[in-house]
Amino acid sequence: MTTLGQHLTFFRQAVRTLREVGALAATTQAVAHAVAAPIVHSEAPIRVLEVGAGTGAITQAILSRLTQNDHLDVYEINSAFAAVLRQTVGSTSGPMVQVYEADIESLAPDIRYDFIVSSLPLLNLPPDKVDRTFSLLLSVLEPGGTLSYYDYWAKELRQFIHGSAERQRVREVLSITRRYLEHHEYHHRIMFKNVPPASIHYLRARPTFNR
Repeated sequence: MTTLGQHLTFFRQAVRTLREVGALAATTQAVAHAVAAPIVHSEAPIRVLEVGAGTGAITQAILSRLTQNDHLDVYEINSAFAAVLRQTVGSTSGPMVQVYEADIESLAPDIRYDFIVSSLPLLNLPPDKVDRTFSLLLSVLEPGGTLSYYDYWAKELRQFIHGSAERQRVREVLSITRRYLEHHEYHHRIMFKNVPPASIHYLRARPTFNR
């Protein structure tokens, strides 16, 4: 599939399922490489998990950091996006890539990853789903591994522009997100080369986490 085809697929799905996709524009290369930045080579093969890959903007940035001995698992719940990913990265001749058209909560709990990259639209999800997702992703990280994800700068403004029920949901999601960031975030940066500007978060698992 051509780059134009990927963009058209992304836009069609964004219009049809905006809450699921979470954006009207694909991730820029600058943001994609910033989110993938923690992924570094080691002497042994590494295992990487990508969640909510869309049409693969960040996937390509991840692949540029992997060797043929590494392994990448990609989870994408949207069937149109998963089809694009299978065409563009599922048959790569480099590292082993497995594309799963599935919710991340179907992930086997005994698998461990050195690096996890997420593009899930957290602010669009139910609060309990956000809580479970953070807990799951951090639980499958190897010691010293990194979870990186991005959301949008000034996202807090959303809690003031909706009806009461939606405002409450957004506030609960923000509260849960802040709790995990307070315990696990070790670096944060804002990138304005994206629409809207992206806020990128880098987290590490801790041995214990008291709720």
